[in-house]
Amino acid sequence: MSDVELGDVGGEDPQEEKRRRKKKKHRTPEEREDRRRQKEASEGGGGGGGGDDADDGNGEDEENLDEKSFSPAKGPKSFGVSTKSPSARSEMSSKSAKEPREEDGEDGDDEPHVSGVSKKSMTTSRKSKKGYLNRTRALLNSSIAFVKTGLYKVGVLAKPIDPNDGYTGEVWVKPSRAVAKKHARDTNVMQIRAGINVYMDNPALEPFDGDEIFAEIYAQCERKGISINKVVKTGPFTATIEDVALSSAGDLEQQGVLIAGIRVTCVKEQLSSELEGHDDDKVGGKTKGAKKKEGEDRDVEANFIHPDLIRPYNLRSTGPNELGELGVGIGLYFHSLLWGARVLGLLSVVGCFTLITYLLAGLSSAQIDSESLTWFAIPTLGAVIWTEENASGLFLGKSMNKIVMLIITSVECLMAIGFIYLVKKMKRDQSVAIDAMDVSNISLQDYAVKVDYLPRDVTAEELGTFFSKFGKVHQVTLGTDVSGVIGKHRRRGEMVNTREELGAKFAKSRGKNFIVGEQIRVHDKAMQQLEKALVEATNNARAERGNRVTSAFVTFETEDSRKACEKKMKPGSTMAWLFRRKKYKFRETYRLWINRAPEASDILWENLAVDGAVGATRRFFSWIFMTILLVCTCAMVVLAESAQSTVPPAIACDAPAASGALDCDAIWPAVNATGQNSSLILLEVREMMDQVDAVTCVDYVSGGQWKGTDLNTYDGVSRIDSESWYNADGTWAGGFDANTLRDECSAMACFDCFCKTRVASLVLIGVGFTEDTDGYYALCETYFAGQFYGVATSGFTAVLNIALGTFTRVFSNFEKHHTKSGLESSVSVKLFLALVVNSALIPVLVFAKISKFDFIPYLFAGPYEDFVVDWYQTVSSTLSTTLVVNACVFPLTALGYAGWASLKRVLFAGSCVTQRQLNNLHSGSSFDLSERYAQLLAMMFVAICFQAAMPALVPVTAGFCLVAYHEAKYTLLRHSKKPPAYDETMARFFWAFAPSAAFCKLFVTLWMVSAEGVPSFGATVEPLVDVLEPISETSGQFSFATRFTTLNGAVAFFTALIVVLLTVLNQNRVFVMKFVSKFGASFVMQTGTDEDELSNNVPDISIALSDGILKGLAGYMIASNPEYNAFVPPSATIGAGGLNQPKPAEWEAVMQSMSAAEEERMRVEMKKMTATFVEEAGVEYGGDMGNVLKKKKKTKRGGKVAPEEEDSGFLENKPQLNSKESFVAPLAWGDETTETTTEVTETTEETAGDGNNSDAGETLEEKAERRRRRKERKERKKKKRDE
Repeated sequence: MSDVELGDVGGEDPQEEKRRRKKKKHRTPEEREDRRRQKEASEGGGGGGGGDDADDGNGEDEENLDEKSFSPAKGPKSFGVSTKSPSARSEMSSKSAKEPREEDGEDGDDEPHVSGVSKKSMTTSRKSKKGYLNRTRALLNSSIAFVKTGLYKVGVLAKPIDPNDGYTGEVWVKPSRAVAKKHARDTNVMQIRAGINVYMDNPALEPFDGDEIFAEIYAQCERKGISINKVVKTGPFTATIEDVALSSAGDLEQQGVLIAGIRVTCVKEQLSSELEGHDDDKVGGKTKGAKKKEGEDRDVEANFIHPDLIRPYNLRSTGPNELGELGVGIGLYFHSLLWGARVLGLLSVVGCFTLITYLLAGLSSAQIDSESLTWFAIPTLGAVIWTEENASGLFLGKSMNKIVMLIITSVECLMAIGFIYLVKKMKRDQSVAIDAMDVSNISLQDYAVKVDYLPRDVTAEELGTFFSKFGKVHQVTLGTDVSGVIGKHRRRGEMVNTREELGAKFAKSRGKNFIVGEQIRVHDKAMQQLEKALVEATNNARAERGNRVTSAFVTFETEDSRKACEKKMKPGSTMAWLFRRKKYKFRETYRLWINRAPEASDILWENLAVDGAVGATRRFFSWIFMTILLVCTCAMVVLAESAQSTVPPAIACDAPAASGALDCDAIWPAVNATGQNSSLILLEVREMMDQVDAVTCVDYVSGGQWKGTDLNTYDGVSRIDSESWYNADGTWAGGFDANTLRDECSAMACFDCFCKTRVASLVLIGVGFTEDTDGYYALCETYFAGQFYGVATSGFTAVLNIALGTFTRVFSNFEKHHTKSGLESSVSVKLFLALVVNSALIPVLVFAKISKFDFIPYLFAGPYEDFVVDWYQTVSSTLSTTLVVNACVFPLTALGYAGWASLKRVLFAGSCVTQRQLNNLHSGSSFDLSERYAQLLAMMFVAICFQAAMPALVPVTAGFCLVAYHEAKYTLLRHSKKPPAYDETMARFFWAFAPSAAFCKLFVTLWMVSAEGVPSFGATVEPLVDVLEPISETSGQFSFATRFTTLNGAVAFFTALIVVLLTVLNQNRVFVMKFVSKFGASFVMQTGTDEDELSNNVPDISIALSDGILKGLAGYMIASNPEYNAFVPPSATIGAGGLNQPKPAEWEAVMQSMSAAEEERMRVEMKKMTATFVEEAGVEYGGDMGNVLKKKKKTKRGGKVAPEEEDSGFLENKPQLNSKESFVAPLAWGDETTETTTEVTETTEETAGDGNNSDAGETLEEKAERRRRRKERKERKKKKRDE
């Protein structure tokens, strides 16, 4: 640091020093450069003095220098620069820069240094060193300036603003990272605490633990209307009540609690008074000076959550139930992943006998030497087939081969049955989990119903009046048809954002970016045209549809009212809709279609107008398009698989060469030749192998081995002239022997041996390091293409599977679902089918050879008529590779998207010119549940189906489920925005399709374990064979006689038959139970929970809103939906009622009339229940009491009780009894008849003495007074009895 920078501030005022430093800090680079030049000039030309004096002068601080430079008294001449020209000043500056300042005694002669005079004694080396330093300094300064210029352009550094540049437009404000982080906290997945903590500190807490304290105070808090869930002991004398509602915490703090008779003071958690991210000009949730439209943002403000109650989820402790707070569908997905990991892990353990058997057979030394099965083909059923064909034994010995396979078949069949049972059990467990999540998550769905098929002129007030008969209505929201204009609204919103970005760029350049200015002009013109089109489209829509109401959402005050509505209106029932009673028809004419309302964030408002026949038509065409897409994608996979199927099969080369059965180097001695001679020999091999394939050479090459006879006769055979390879008509001449294909098939086998033994040298030729002088690379190009096809096919299938997610979403969007859950479920079904077809079905069909279906292009024309060893080497390897690739690609793709989002935030945050851009960078990505469900089910389906033949797929899929669980949890909780509140629709899709994997497993097991080469005992199912004989073939896949004459096939067949039969009976169990009950059998059927049961644990919606415990959006008004309110006008929804809003008078009138009628009905019902005893009850008692309890027969008219006798007494010569007024214990009636009669008489007299034995017509005060007098009489009589 230079002397000027350090300065000499000793003895100065600290405030003055601070001021100078601040002024120095804010100087522009141009000002610093001018001051540096002035300083150099003053050092070179000013009246200096030498030695120490010069140092003292240089030690002056910058501020003193600045004052001297521009002092009117001294003027600039005192620095010796103003009287010279710029060139002279520059020359003097250079001269003074080159002249060193020397201290006294530095030079050899000890002469003092005189300023401005060159010292002749300065050495040349020192001059060159000083020039080098100056040049380095200049280069460094220019480099720094260049870097700064680049940083200015990308926005990392803010370029200094010149306030005197004449720009008078808007001032650009740099986006705030703090605001962006606050936006991310509001939009991304965060945990919202249910309440605040309340702390207790008292010595009375010492002997109790948390549960004991909870038991002590629970009843006290319940009486006060305070709900508590957990108490944690935090110290010897301290405890914390967790998650107390904000409205209850204050009451608890004021009143305290009693513990062991001691009053314990409670102190509630103090939240920050300053709300982060909340506008300073907001008071009480409302903006000062802004007049809001009716209903706009009212629900958002009512459900405002304090920032201190928002926190990130804990990755370690968060489980499916906690994730269910984000929506039932989210929690069920993670529950399904854990279930899949556990169940597939269990199946892996149970199937370890199968896996070990296959591994030991595939890893035997004989099989390894033969190279018939490699890599993924080793732990397959093909190893058992190879062992049987080579007369070897499994690990228990050759004599036990059939028994081992029978055990494996039986275990596989039992696992299929067990899987179906576990799926059913998972369905029950997830139903319980749904209830648990629903209890812990209080949302609008608990209170609301969705209403369709409304008249177009309906009003919210009228609809609310109709539904008030079921209970108190909180709010009614009508959705209008916005399908014709919502696209333009979206476009307008995008253009508004674009205009904001262009304006910010123009302001940032302070009006100097003329290209952006022209873009703004063009954009504003397009914006005006869009505004006109939008107004015109809105007017046309209103003229055509009259602002037609599409659907309505009726929100009740309580959950019980919603259940009462559903009980009467029968949601989703077509029969109930067709035969709707007149009193439940709207305006006594319209049959309303009722459904449980979705979550407010789950609604697709633009699709509500599409229903009925229009929706069915769209779904039909969507499936047509999906089928066409599936055919196209299958064609691409088929082409890849077909190319792979044309590659010659691999064989073991060493064994036949050692035995002399096939010595390739002896027949085609290219190894002993070079150049052109070697190329001609290998060309002959190529021409001969092109005449055959794996199917025509099946008698010579099979199972990776050479099956032909010795070819010693071909050893050293003379080469065939290339002109003699083909006849005159272009047909093949026959090779070495025209009567057999041995020579051509031997060429095909030697082709594999020549190529795979020279991989390293051929790779060098392929990359261009060496030349193909001997012709081996020309021969083996097809070999490498085949190997590439094997790997590329699996990779291509995996990439295609990911791309299918985009196409299936396009088709599902075309269907116009009303909810996001329905949309995602449609995507899941289509994507699941596409994944299974591409990953499993197509490879099997391409390589299969079935003559019955050979008319289908590319399919059923493969080389394998049955499941042979080569099939496992080729097809099972492809299936296994595809599944392993998918297991890796699916989670890594999701993590890659999350990582790219984080990288974009780092790279491009500095280039954001608007706050919206920066907010979007900090917002998480979408969490697509449909694609994840489809991937999970497709992986599970393929693994279960082929488990009997490829058991290693099951543990791979179990590992995928476990990895996907942690990946999805990390992606959701750290890199995703809040997902829609998905319901259980996709979980039901999983329940429906998962059992189909077990059925598929049974049939695939039947087909594979009954193949010809699999060891099995014989068995004959004659009737079945006779039935299938007309469609059976003599051999191959459709040789049913062969399939069902093995014990393995019979076991699998009858297991599948039993499972299908039980499934059909289970689906029709209600009919079966009714049928069996006619023969005297009785069954107790559990139909689930009683919907009529009151939901006491769900508070009223007004309380849930005021306490901030309502999850999700606070209302169905579109203004409270952040996804739509940015571009859709609030008039798209019409509402009535709501929190802190007056309810229409018609609703209150209906409620009052309903209350009076309900009270009268309840009084009559209570009288019947308390005063009526069945005649059979008298049989249980003897004597007089039995006669008292016997009921008189009621006369009936037309099957109904006569009105005049309905309320009449029924005890002959006895007064009526009321359980509320009687003191008699029922079990003592037969023992104390005298006392009972006395008390009954007394009670009757008391009632008569009250002047009225009925509650009708009494006010509440009269009832209370009568009960008080009755209680006093009871106490007096009890006291007399005791005396």
